[in-house]
Amino acid sequence: IPPAAKTYITLSSGAHTKITRNPDAMFILNLGGRRWGYLYEKDKGTESHAVIAAKLLCYLEWYKRGLHKRVFGTKDLRILIETESNKRVSNMLATLAKINERGS
Repeated sequence: IPPAAKTYITLSSGAHTKITRNPDAMFILNLGGRRWGYLYEKDKGTESHAVIAAKLLCYLEWYKRGLHKRVFGTKDLRILIETESNKRVSNMLATLAKINERGS
């Protein structure tokens, strides 16, 4: 992972804890003259909802600060999470909805 991809931030949600989150991989998809930057996470079902929420909040902050523009040179950022069950997907979506409700 390039050094610019490593984030050490204070979340704008009000949390004063500094955390470091790095995706499992990053890549750029070029298709039809368009480019998208992706952060990739391989979820094995071993992390708690709190850890997943922290990752998502960190990546949201990463986006808000425009780090994706510096790393990928793209205006958009997408997060791809690969997981092994529909239940895990449902739980992640519920976690994401809670983050969205807080306005983070």
